[in-house]
Amino acid sequence: MITKIKKYFNILILVEIILVSSLIVIFFNIQNGYTLKQASCQYEYLNEGEGYYFPDSGRIECCFPRDCLHEVAHKFDYEENNRFSTTEKWAEAVEYYRDNIISEIPYNELTMTQLIIYHFPNIKGNECEECWGGYAEVYAEILAETYGLESYMPEYFKPYYDWDRLMELFEPYI
Repeated sequence: MITKIKKYFNILILVEIILVSSLIVIFFNIQNGYTLKQASCQYEYLNEGEGYYFPDSGRIECCFPRDCLHEVAHKFDYEENNRFSTTEKWAEAVEYYRDNIISEIPYNELTMTQLIIYHFPNIKGNECEECWGGYAEVYAEILAETYGLESYMPEYFKPYYDWDRLMELFEPYI
């Protein structure tokens, strides 16, 4: 009986140590400017620059607004936009913008969105470490670079996004 009590006591101490260390990490992250959700989420598994959209369930896992916007773009594209980002029309739009609009702007004057397209196809995706993410990643990155502000979206790309619907999908992550 005493052995069982010692065993349970040791388990309780271990659980307490884990909980206290978790709270310390979360508190440290909050002190460094993260929200409680971001600090908790970061402690669990996601860092800034990471997020996931799960097509089978429609679920998004993300901690930071920019990352959430990126995943919301994938969700919208996959579930409501007939995977437009994988079409030839989208590929042609990206290439036209890169070859005819960005090429006329000095490199040091390019916006972040323009830099993404300028350096395309070097965007990495989840397919494999060595692979580029393809046009679907460009679609998501363009939205992510707006930080939720429609005025940051290049005029050329606005017709390819349903801004109101995207912001509805983004609302739970704000």
